[in-house]
Amino acid sequence: MPAYTPLPVSRFGPQSVRRLRDFLARRRILLSLGALFSGSAVARLLSALTIFVLARQLGIERFGIYAATLALAKLSSVLFSLGLDSWLLREGRRSPQGFPAAIGTSLMLKLVLGLLWLLLLGAIAPFLNQTSFPTVLVVLAAVSIVLEELALTTASAFKASLRNRVTVWLVMIAPAVLLLLTIFLSWRNVIAIGPYFAARIVSFVLAGAAGLYLVWRMFGLEVKWGWMSDILRETRPYGVSQGLALIYERADLTIIAFVLGTAAAGIYAPAVSLMTTLFLIPLAVYEVMLPLISTLHARNHDEVRRPAFRFVLFSAALGVLMGVGLAVIAHPLVWLLYGPEFAASGAILTILSSVLVFKTISFALAAVIAAVGWQGQRAIIQAVTALLSIVLTLAVIGRYGIHGVAHVYVFTEFLVMSGYMVLLLRWQHKHLGKSAPASVS
Repeated sequence: MPAYTPLPVSRFGPQSVRRLRDFLARRRILLSLGALFSGSAVARLLSALTIFVLARQLGIERFGIYAATLALAKLSSVLFSLGLDSWLLREGRRSPQGFPAAIGTSLMLKLVLGLLWLLLLGAIAPFLNQTSFPTVLVVLAAVSIVLEELALTTASAFKASLRNRVTVWLVMIAPAVLLLLTIFLSWRNVIAIGPYFAARIVSFVLAGAAGLYLVWRMFGLEVKWGWMSDILRETRPYGVSQGLALIYERADLTIIAFVLGTAAAGIYAPAVSLMTTLFLIPLAVYEVMLPLISTLHARNHDEVRRPAFRFVLFSAALGVLMGVGLAVIAHPLVWLLYGPEFAASGAILTILSSVLVFKTISFALAAVIAAVGWQGQRAIIQAVTALLSIVLTLAVIGRYGIHGVAHVYVFTEFLVMSGYMVLLLRWQHKHLGKSAPASVS
């Protein structure tokens, strides 16, 4: 009988175990990213189809009113959403024992503050320009946004735990129902705007109810009133960041509706809608990488270096690819999807294609910044660019119209990206030392 020869210890030594662990971690990341991206892609596609049907049915004027009203309500929604979903993504994996309380308390905060926000907006609405922002439509839009935010929090709970196979179904419920209802209303030749907002409300009621049930079954729900003050304090940077992001993403359309009227808003809105639909790609990557980088940072600062560099490099290549591709197909895409009535939107979309490049890189940089705990410093950059965006938009809109506004959007996104790069370089110099390669940023 041949003598027994043991396998080399090095084959199953610490290095092999580490490689196996890294392989399993990468596999989990890819599976989670694939699941989230597929669900987000389908959800955004369904939402885009809804906008296409809606724009064709309502025409430029009515669609401009719909888009401007929704943008106005969304612009102020940060007063109750508070960046709670971003906070949950970062903190959810850090304290698994307190996760049910974190979810339940976040939902309760959103609900209570959302109702107060709804009352405030309802009181202000009658004093707005009723041609562009009818009171009834503002209130309906606000109700739909409160329900949307509650549904988003339930989905964020599954994103934070990397159970994105569940997230896939949750994020598709509302867009699927809304598309079906929009097609039905269009088939019935409904041209009033109110029923389409009512369809949004029904869609998010169903999505929120499904998400709440699944969260309760899989995680449990608990409301800790004593946590609220701490959560409000911790979410302040996230809320400021989200609010400032909304300003330079939504304020332009709102200003256009106020200054140039709903027809101009009806031309600008389809281009923005098509461009932001493609945000789903970097956003899916962001929402997977944020909790993972946050976990690595909590364990050891040095472990952030390599995945952060690869993440940003990948995002830069992805952004260039998407931006160039969108610029090439902008005009035929608008003609195909919206029809000849919206042909002027093609030129706007060509300009906004550059936003995709800067935004994709910014998403990657923002994920690392949030994960390492520098969200407050990020908010300073956003505050400066948001203020500059409003000032520049008001300065150019009278002379250059919606084309000037689109160029301002591109310029401010470039400034945001540049500011994030500088901020991450500062964090690297402070925490990783001068020996850390500059490519980490």
